[in-house]
Amino acid sequence: MIRKTKNDSHRLPVCLGSLRLTLYSYFIIFVAGIYGITGFPFAEFQGQNQPDFIAWAQIEQASETEPVVIEEADYLKATGVDETFDLVGHVRLRHGETVLASDRVLYHRLDGVVTLDGQVRITRENSTLVADHATYYEKNQYALGTGGVRLDDLAEGTTLTGELAKYYHTPRWAIVTGRPRMKRQIGEDEIVITGGRLEYYFAEADTLVQAIAQDSVTVIDYNEGVTITCQRTEYFRTREWAYFSGDPRLVKQEADAEYDIIVTGKEMTYDFNKKIAIVYDSVRIVRGPLQGLCDTIRYDSARQQIRMISNPVIWDANSEIRGDDILLELEDNKVSQATITGRAIVAYAPNDSADVERSSIEGRKMLVAFDGALVHTITAFQNATSTYHPSESAGGPPGSNVVRAKQITIELDHGKLLNISAEGSVEGTYRGLLRQ
Repeated sequence: MIRKTKNDSHRLPVCLGSLRLTLYSYFIIFVAGIYGITGFPFAEFQGQNQPDFIAWAQIEQASETEPVVIEEADYLKATGVDETFDLVGHVRLRHGETVLASDRVLYHRLDGVVTLDGQVRITRENSTLVADHATYYEKNQYALGTGGVRLDDLAEGTTLTGELAKYYHTPRWAIVTGRPRMKRQIGEDEIVITGGRLEYYFAEADTLVQAIAQDSVTVIDYNEGVTITCQRTEYFRTREWAYFSGDPRLVKQEADAEYDIIVTGKEMTYDFNKKIAIVYDSVRIVRGPLQGLCDTIRYDSARQQIRMISNPVIWDANSEIRGDDILLELEDNKVSQATITGRAIVAYAPNDSADVERSSIEGRKMLVAFDGALVHTITAFQNATSTYHPSESAGGPPGSNVVRAKQITIELDHGKLLNISAEGSVEGTYRGLLRQ
């Protein structure tokens, strides 16, 4: 219901080149045909003398939400029938804690819909949505931005970009699609997440999850040189870590390294503060010619350690290493040493040894030193046993040399035995084979 009033307190403050209007409390009726359409530059409102063709009316508030307020515009055109405002040039509106700005705004008051075009900027507390176009729904304070979308969360140091963004007010969250990208700054660390669809939750949403990315996901920890790809990831703000599913694949790159470290599995977590990845189920690790399999891997990139747990095995072209637990030590992204515990065994053979079975060394604990990606030195401790099978090409008789001791060390060159030494309670036997 429209009621005219002459009370000056109901009139709105007007400044040069702009108009401030409370849309729920006030509505302009243009007398050039009360239900017609007209337009005028806001600059005409200079001074205290307002045009005679404008009548002010007070409208009973139609919503429980706060009213939309026009704070600034260069030009206004409005209709009295459907209560539509067309604002052009440096437009700024306010709706509660939300500020909307763009080059042009079309506001349908009855429907509660605001359409913004050109240099759109929607600000809420510490977050800002920038886009080429946007539609804002007054009832639930929901915004849909399209074209060159950027969403900044200043409180969290996070920026999202894409081609389309759905920006929700309660709870505070957003969905970004169209090559979405999330960039997060944690101190000096820069984290980037991309995918086909990205959900982002502001701190006010009262959830531990900060972001969920789906479909061809890539997560990059630039400072650590770690890239993880998968089909879905959930990023948690409280611990700065993420959960990955859908065949996750981790690649650790080093500028001067000959090979990258690649780890794959069925599930994965990554701690961005501690630089620790844990990979589960059918895990495979590859670094050049060195490969490995196990049930679980704990990769500590900061300390340069890889722990292989449950049924671990690693191998190169000439040797295979097994045990209950294998700890790989890295230097400059290269495997320098492996510590094997619990039923440790290494089988080895040179490339030209297809005519005999592999030789082996066993112990309750074992240290393996690498030269590049190949096994160089092996030391076995506690009930150590070395079984050597000389090849026909070596010129020796067929059979095997067996040595038992508290500690045994062997040296290899591409799987060929160069030297063997034993200490403590040493026993040696030779087992010959009959020629046929």
